[in-house]
This record gives sequence, C-alpha cells and structure tokens, in this order.
Amino acid sequence: MNMIEIVLARNLFETQEFLNSPYVAKFCATMRRVWLTNAVLPPGHFGSYFECTSRRSGVYANPYIHDLYILHELLHIHEFRQSGYSPAWSWLDWALYINTIEFEVAIMTDCMIYFIIPGLREKTFSHEIWVDEYLGLLGKPIQYITARIREERFKAYNNPDPRNILAQQIRAYAEQNMKWCQIWAKPVGYGPYAEKPAFRVVEEHRPRIAFLQHHIRWLADVSEPKSGTPFVGLDGIPFARQAEKFQKVFEENKKWFGNEVLLA
Repeated sequence: MNMIEIVLARNLFETQEFLNSPYVAKFCATMRRVWLTNAVLPPGHFGSYFECTSRRSGVYANPYIHDLYILHELLHIHEFRQSGYSPAWSWLDWALYINTIEFEVAIMTDCMIYFIIPGLREKTFSHEIWVDEYLGLLGKPIQYITARIREERFKAYNNPDPRNILAQQIRAYAEQNMKWCQIWAKPVGYGPYAEKPAFRVVEEHRPRIAFLQHHIRWLADVSEPKSGTPFVGLDGIPFARQAEKFQKVFEENKKWFGNEVLLA
C-alpha cells in the first residue's frame, strides 16, 4: 500500500543552493509540514491540489530541476491553504482563483527564482527557456524585474509571438490549465462523492486537511480501487476520473509544446 507521511517542507530539497537560500528558508518556515506519498500518480495528476504530493526523489537526473519542482508544488500548497473558497463561488470564480495562483507560482519558479538564487540558471535546463530573454535585467531593483517579468509573461499568455516556441509554450500551458479546471468541474464519478463536482469536494475538505488521519480517510473515499475489493489509503488513485481525462490533455500538450524539440 502507498502510504501518506508528514514531511518537513525544508527536507524535500536536495541541493545546497536551495537549502541555503534565505528565500527558501523563510518560505519553508511559513508552512513547515506537507503530506507526501510514495505513490506514482498518473502523468500530470496534480496531487498537490488535494495535498497528496508525490515524492519525486530519483525521478529527475538533475537535482536542481527536482528542487524547482518541489518549490513549485510547495508554493501551490501554501496558496491553497490560504484559500478563501466559499460554497457561494461559481465554477468561474474558482477557475479564476486557480489560474491566478498558477500564474503567480510560475512567475516565481519559472522566472524570479533565477534572480534570487545566484548562478542557478546554468545548473538547470541545458536548452533555452522563456526567462532567458530577460536575465539581462539582473542587477536592477527586484521590484522592477518582477513587474517587467509579470507584464511580459501576461503578454505571452494572451498574444504569444507565433515565431517563438517559448512564447507558444506559455500560451499552451495557460490553455492546459483551463482544461484542467474544466475537468475538475465534472463529478468524482464513484464513492460517497460520486455526483459532486470534484473541485467542490476538495475545497470543502480543505479546512480538515491538517488532521492527517482524517485526510487519509478522505483520500480513501476519493480514490478508485484498482480492483473491486475494499482498500485502505492509496491502493487506488485519488480522483481517478479527473486523472484519466487530464492525462490525455497533458500528453497531447507535451507532444506539441514539450521541451524535447528544444534539444534537437
């Protein structure tokens, strides 16, 4: 059975650059503990949304890319824990909230972290990435850099240069995020929440996530067993119908806008 465990956020990082970063240390002090699983979730299944983050040690050959992933997931968890969700929200309200969080988290982990941790860029991706065009801003006031990056990123979301695959990637990610939101508007499809929209199941449970045993029981309720037999914990996949639908979106997006083409 795949277990859920409590882990100190800081202990998830592997490189000294992240561990010694004042930004990372200050951030980890604000959230401290996360729920981690050794379960291998389907590609693209966003476990951090429902606080079931998949352990990724050994997945990435490059430990700096691993730490970027960890920071991205932790920032999401932190933002979700501050959720102001109300049952009165429409799906449109919720989707705007989700996409705003994704935009801001990506600003940090795809862009600003390279201005915060000296020398990080040459240790991560061997191919070009979107922020490379703006690394010449290094040395300017951080508030100016952040505002400029946010402005340029929003342009790429809305009107990417058709000649630039890096800008096209940003637009594709934005469209993928909206499709994710549409998929999570669908009912869970099984179990005690079978007829309820999946996103509402998560948001209504969120205030109780801090209670680990309650959270584990809830994860069992939203997991689809691999067989017809009773199960405990993560013998099944949480929100399996959402995982199945989004995996197709994720893999199609990766096919056309993944980084492989940049290595050609």
